[in-house]
Amino acid sequence: MEINNTYSDGLVRINLYPQFTDIQLQPEEDIAHKDGPWVVILYNCDCHSFEEVTHQLRLATGCKVSESWEIAMQAHMIGRAIAYAGGETECRRVERCLRSIRLQVEMDIF
Repeated sequence: MEINNTYSDGLVRINLYPQFTDIQLQPEEDIAHKDGPWVVILYNCDCHSFEEVTHQLRLATGCKVSESWEIAMQAHMIGRAIAYAGGETECRRVERCLRSIRLQVEMDIF
């Protein structure tokens, strides 16, 4: 057990596992793949009807009517849903299409 009191706050820190002090963690940006998979996340809002949302989902993603209703219902019930997954360029296109009617969406690496 190693005691290290070199911190300016005066607290004593005890390292119970000194054999692991040399491990360097990579920042999250380095771990994630820059080429995806990317996802477009649709958030729930009360300013659009289900018909508007499902119609825009079909336009943006090319999904079937039943799939668009499932995505809209999940966003309504849970608060968010993955509307689309794919490459960065295609996700950007889907994101822009959904935002064109002011739906709340974001894009992220999955």
